[in-house]
This record gives sequence, C-alpha cells and structure tokens, in this order.
Amino acid sequence: MSPSQTDFIDLLTQAGGLKSASLVRIGVLLRKEGLLQVGGRGPHAPRLSFDDAVTIFIGATVADHTTDAPAVVRQYSNLAVNMEAVSRVKGAAEIIGSARTFRDFLVNSIFSIDFARTVFEIRINRTFPEARVVFYGKYFHETYSPSAVAQLYFSDPNAKRTLCVQSWVFIPGGIITQLAGLVTRYEPTPEDFQDSL
Repeated sequence: MSPSQTDFIDLLTQAGGLKSASLVRIGVLLRKEGLLQVGGRGPHAPRLSFDDAVTIFIGATVADHTTDAPAVVRQYSNLAVNMEAVSRVKGAAEIIGSARTFRDFLVNSIFSIDFARTVFEIRINRTFPEARVVFYGKYFHETYSPSAVAQLYFSDPNAKRTLCVQSWVFIPGGIITQLAGLVTRYEPTPEDFQDSL
C-alpha cells in the first residue's frame, strides 16, 4: 500500500527539521485550494501520488509563511527548464526527458531511487523564482573529481530580478533519497547516504 499524505508530511518534518504544525497547516491549505487529493482521515486518507508528493515538497520547502504555500506551489511548479544548460551537461537530456517545468521534472524523476542517488542537493531560491538540481559529477562526467557537479536550472523567464538579499533553501541528496524511499516503499541502505556524509 502506498503511503498517505500524512506519512509524507511526517517524514518531511523529521528529515528537514520543519515544524509539524506548519506542515499540517500547509497540507490543509493546499487541499482547500484543490492542489492535493481530498478524502477521509486516518486509514481512509488519500494515498500519496507523485503529484501530491511534489506539491507538498514545493509548498513546504519554499513558502516563507504557511498562507503563502498555494501561491508558491503554483509559481514554482511552472518554472521552466533552461534548455541551454541541459545541452551543456552530458546525460542531462535523458534525465529531463519530456519535462519542461520544475514540477514535471520532479514528478517524472525525483522519486526514482536510481535518480535520487545521483542528486547532491536541490537548491530553491525563495526570493526569486528559480531552482537548481545539483548532481554528483561522477554520474555525468567521464573524468570524475570529488568536487565536480552538474546542474540543471529552472526559472521564470518573465520574472524581473531585483537587487535583494537572496534566500536559498538547500535540500540534501540524503533527504531526497529518504523521500523517494517513502513514496516508492524502498528501504534506503547506508550506501544511499555515503556521498551525503
């Protein structure tokens, strides 16, 4: 049986050091706005789909305030992939596939265990609509050095950048692997976290 939305929120709370009450409130607001499946409670709660997992993930990691979560999910879901950057990273086109937005990319890829293991971290700018997925370079470069990374960029091409202090959220690859494990019911092994240490 797939996990519930509540299971996923609980894991995000533990893994990300987030406040449980805030995440529950975000879940309620996202449901009210029609951004999450609705259903019963407890054992009758809706099962977690990849789409719901991405919605909760974006809302929880980007929103400064719980009330901002629905607007943030709508905005950051539609960040466009920078295809020029994709063309410069060996193997990136295969990972991107047909996805052209941040949401599509996450739904298609992020909850695959094989994919999650390649992620060093996900960086999301909370003050300007952009995100980066940073991979361990050893998966994309023929000559690997420990410091090598490959990045995919997502942004809103219509947003006007202003001079302000940047506020980034960094989600480590180990957390991505835990979340992927919950969604797919995979049990992570110590090897899944060795690069994150």
